[in-house]
Amino acid sequence: MSQVPLEAVLSQPLVLADPQHCAGFCKQIDRLLRKVPVEPQEAERVRSINLMLTLVAAGLAVGLAGASQIAGNRELNIVTRPLAQPAMLTTWLLRPAHDTRENVTRFVERVVSLGSSQKDE
Repeated sequence: MSQVPLEAVLSQPLVLADPQHCAGFCKQIDRLLRKVPVEPQEAERVRSINLMLTLVAAGLAVGLAGASQIAGNRELNIVTRPLAQPAMLTTWLLRPAHDTRENVTRFVERVVSLGSSQKDE
């Protein structure tokens, strides 16, 4: 699959996440965009990945999304390409502090072990 340089993405109008509704994701994308000396052409700010994909499918702009977001939303027949510069976005696991359910505890332990093994690679 061909990769796209971030500079090429920034030469197109962009649909970006609304910071009031997607604060963490928006901050990470903004940090990524500041890595290149090109000012993004903001076409629209959206509240959801579904609206972003709809606007992209309509030909209004291009968007930036995580691989997991794209994998779950293939029905719009949108062409996806990875960025040429690797961009790792942080995903947070949120749960109640005192949740002692065994399945939740096992899941958290598994996620932590996966994160540790990726750091070693």
